[in-house]
Amino acid sequence: MSEAEQMMEALRGSPEVSGLLSTLDVYDTAAIASFGADAAQKSSEASDRILRERDSQTDVMPQIHHLRQLMEAFDPSELLKVASAVARLTGKASADRLLRQYQELSKQLDLCLTSLRTSQEQLTHDLRRLEELQEAALSDYRTLALYTLAAEQGSSELEAYLNANPTLPAAEKATLSHAEEQLGRRKTDLQTSGLVMLQTLSMLTMLMETDQRLTHQLDQAIRISVPVFRQGLEQASALKRRQLTLTAMDGVSRESCRTLVDRLTSAKQEALLALGGE
Repeated sequence: MSEAEQMMEALRGSPEVSGLLSTLDVYDTAAIASFGADAAQKSSEASDRILRERDSQTDVMPQIHHLRQLMEAFDPSELLKVASAVARLTGKASADRLLRQYQELSKQLDLCLTSLRTSQEQLTHDLRRLEELQEAALSDYRTLALYTLAAEQGSSELEAYLNANPTLPAAEKATLSHAEEQLGRRKTDLQTSGLVMLQTLSMLTMLMETDQRLTHQLDQAIRISVPVFRQGLEQASALKRRQLTLTAMDGVSRESCRTLVDRLTSAKQEALLALGGE
């Protein structure tokens, strides 16, 4: 049972409901027809606000996808190919090219990180806004629930009164019977507004859960994926600079390169995993 449904059950038969019903003149058909109208209107307006908020939510997936593309563009295995080329005295151009590629990736990573942080701030703001909307919507739903329960209780009390007094004058009996029917219809109308509000609250809850997951994913990207990936790029760049000064590579150097490649490959996989990759 949702928070809103629990609220409805808690209010049923409460003094608040009875107090609200006591303000209604059952002989005034216009008053019955408009009973709870303000609450229903506020409920409708709250639903509209939440729908507009849904359409204006920050989209962080382009930044996440861009970061993933940057990571996938980094291929540690190229280090071994260039290392062999350097050993044959033919790989300086390849090493230069790979070094420039890593430097460009590093620049792109800086831009991506700035974008991720901006999105994180926007998403945090969105989440606070959704929490405020949820609090206001629950308050509006509570008021609507009071009117719905008051209409239900009024209809039941009139039915019980009519059954207990079969000898009422015909005119009064007809008036009260009409009032009972009106309250029954009014209860149905208010219930319909309540159902719309419940659906809106459910959608709001899903929006908040989605934002919370995205906030966590962005936090993982900023705190784990980007630093791990940056470390891999820096290690790769350092190796390339060192290789540019060599005229050949002996077996020990090649073995060291393979060890670094393995470590960088592991670092890349760790960064992608933190980002939510397979």
